[in-house]
Amino acid sequence: MKAPTHWFNHYGPLAALSEVTTLAGFGWSWICAAYHKTTAFQTALLLLFSLVYFFLRMCASMHWYRTEDRGTGIELHCRRALIASCYTLAISLTFFAATQHIFPLLAAVPILAFFTTATLFVIRFHLHDGDTTPPNFYSSGDFLNTEHGRSIKTGHPKSPHGKE
Repeated sequence: MKAPTHWFNHYGPLAALSEVTTLAGFGWSWICAAYHKTTAFQTALLLLFSLVYFFLRMCASMHWYRTEDRGTGIELHCRRALIASCYTLAISLTFFAATQHIFPLLAAVPILAFFTTATLFVIRFHLHDGDTTPPNFYSSGDFLNTEHGRSIKTGHPKSPHGKE
């Protein structure tokens, strides 16, 4: 799959570096927590951040659509939420590891809460949506590019509802 060129490159080296930095920050922070260098509240925040990271990683790793529709819709959203959360976690965990102050962790809470909540809503809507329209059918312009009643790009019917 070709890497997207908009917003930021989800599959590029900077995204991978942010995820590795996040995991290293988690490792160092958990080592500090194991040696009682953190408070109970800091440890609770680290546990919460770990759960959020693994939830977003799981969502980004799942295949939500069939092969020809991969990388769009909910899959694209989950990947974007994961990378943005990794940037946030990498920065906050790096500052936390360097200073042992709680402020970097508290600053990350609203950002991570936003991405987690948005992802939960998107998943809920996806699971309760009975429509068979392919993901991004209208926003990609597939319905405009048709040949003999079928989309040139996807091969899906011109109108997903059988109407014109």
